Amino acid sequence: MAGIEKLSKQDVVDFFERYIRPSSSTRAKLSVHMQAQATAGTESPPELSEDQKPAMLTMIEQFLSSYEIAVDGDLLRERFDSVDLAKSSPESMISTLEQYLVEDLKVDQAKTSSVIDTGRSLMSTAMIKSGVQPVRTGLESEESKQSDTTADSTGNEAVMIDDVREFKAGLAVTAGARPVKPLSEFEELNAKL
Repeated sequence: MAGIEKLSKQDVVDFFERYIRPSSSTRAKLSVHMQAQATAGTESPPELSEDQKPAMLTMIEQFLSSYEIAVDGDLLRERFDSVDLAKSSPESMISTLEQYLVEDLKVDQAKTSSVIDTGRSLMSTAMIKSGVQPVRTGLESEESKQSDTTADSTGNEAVMIDDVREFKAGLAVTAGARPVKPLSEFEELNAKL
């Protein structure tokens, strides 16, 4: 407050002219992102339904096709039939994916390890996006205790970001815009006279 009291009206006008006025060459923009502090309560995670597994498998298929791996959907579903999503950790999903790549698709080891390394970092995000809360293993719990995180009063963890580019690369990509109505409803196939 002491610093603000020393400012004159001309100082504020100069600041506006230099940093805020749209026509200024030294204009800077400020973006404020607010995160709610309140939670909806301590509800237990929703019960898993059968339609969540196909959503997860679809994400895995898309991920593998981004590596130009021909996915056999039936073999993939058969391999993941034994996986119980309610009790699975991301690591168990990764090991099942690795077995699918090596044993079912016969993908070479170099490509498999590349896919698995990337998949390991994306699996938790994919599980959450498909509506599955990943189970934390003991190893992950130990790692989270040792990381640079602090929890606030609502239980959310603040994460120290050392490398912004690496952090942004780890964020999930949002789904693209989808029309409310199918575009085929707007097509006019008949000739107008």
